[in-house]
Amino acid sequence: MNLNNNLTKEKLLKKLDYWYENARFEKVIDKVLKIPKEDRDYETTSYLIRAYNSVNKFQSAIRELNLIKDKGKSDPFWHFRLGYAYLNIENFDDALKEFETAHKLDENNETIKNHFETLKINLFLGKNLLEDEKNT
Repeated sequence: MNLNNNLTKEKLLKKLDYWYENARFEKVIDKVLKIPKEDRDYETTSYLIRAYNSVNKFQSAIRELNLIKDKGKSDPFWHFRLGYAYLNIENFDDALKEFETAHKLDENNETIKNHFETLKINLFLGKNLLEDEKNT
């Protein structure tokens, strides 16, 4: 990875992690965007996606997720992040599909499981409420 300011990848990831954990999402975005696209790897792009989701830039997150789709298809967090972005743009069917895939890939992850179960319940309740309104 060729980085502009000679940071090693390990130092870069520590810095991105620190900023992310301290809710400095714009710093994460700015830093990753300074890296040419062809020099970004899966990990750095994942930080960018997480930061985009955290600042409600869901379309940008989806765009970046699609760039690493091939590498992400077996990563439950790739599917979770895509599901999260879809959920927040109210694309509930695709969100459910992505959360379900994430859950299948990592059934023990409580965050993934909770999002998947909550969305299933809310979609079920919403569908039933709409049907009840039609029948009254």
